[in-house]
Amino acid sequence: MLHVSGADYVMKFDHHEDVGVLNVEENPTEYRAYQIKTKGDGSWTDAALTKRPAGKDGPLSSILGKLCSAMAQFPTSVKLLQFVSNASFRIVLAASDKCDLSATLIRFDEIAADKRTKIVEALQEELPTISGQACQEY
Repeated sequence: MLHVSGADYVMKFDHHEDVGVLNVEENPTEYRAYQIKTKGDGSWTDAALTKRPAGKDGPLSSILGKLCSAMAQFPTSVKLLQFVSNASFRIVLAASDKCDLSATLIRFDEIAADKRTKIVEALQEELPTISGQACQEY
């Protein structure tokens, strides 16, 4: 879509987030970050998205931690943080108070409040320089 529109943009690949898009090459003011993961079987849960694998020098970044690190890199420019996968989500939604495995697009504010709180707390522990409010805005 961006390329077809003829608009200026820059894409960066596989830093912390898998794909990052800046709105212009020089002095960008908008940044969109995408974390892209495939899954052979099963569903994504809040625990899987915030799990920090063990590393040689301490815990590594979680999937959402990598994505949210864009807020530290571009604190005033982040316009979108999006997790993309071929697998469904097993996360309780606020509207139904149950998991809806048919949902293919879920906004953070559609997740049940207690699950959002759990995700934000995990991200605040992982990325202490990013506020809980900032974590919820995208």
